[in-house]
Amino acid sequence: MSVVTVRRQREYGMPAICCVCGEPSGDERLTVIGSNFNPPRSRFVELHFPLCDRCALTYKTINRRRNIGLGVSLGLSALLCGAAFVIPSSLQASDSDRLAFFSEVLLLLAVLILVGGLVYRALASRLSYDGQDADRIYRRVRHAVSIRHIGSAYLRNPRQQEMISLAFRNDEFARLFRRMNLAVVMTDTVR
Repeated sequence: MSVVTVRRQREYGMPAICCVCGEPSGDERLTVIGSNFNPPRSRFVELHFPLCDRCALTYKTINRRRNIGLGVSLGLSALLCGAAFVIPSSLQASDSDRLAFFSEVLLLLAVLILVGGLVYRALASRLSYDGQDADRIYRRVRHAVSIRHIGSAYLRNPRQQEMISLAFRNDEFARLFRRMNLAVVMTDTVR
């Protein structure tokens, strides 16, 4: 893992290779978000790093599956919770114990479906069509770049400069990123 600390700015020079595997990059970008809410000022950073077509497709496909699975489970759970409260109150039945039991069963099903959706979201990359390869690529993309630290640094002049420490899993990408942004790099070497 390589760590590069740079002064904060809107955009950085990006190498024309994938930040995950080093292949030539495509049009897709990996969005990396970081925040620091320490006083006296909160900081929010969003950076975009290049991805190759294969890494981008795998990442988007698995994220879409995860979001659809969670959305479906949330929708079904909300529907069952609503039914658990609406059905007993709208029916005038002589046997209220059965309606209460039916309502409890619907609420239990809602909870089970919600837990199932959360489990599916956690395991979606492992349940993909091409098995381990998609899971491995997805995990590599998720951990390719991370924002380790957002803070302020005092330079020779009394003015503060905001800085960002970026951790790269791909050492070649980190080396090229550092070289393309020498004017704003605050570290002497790539760690």
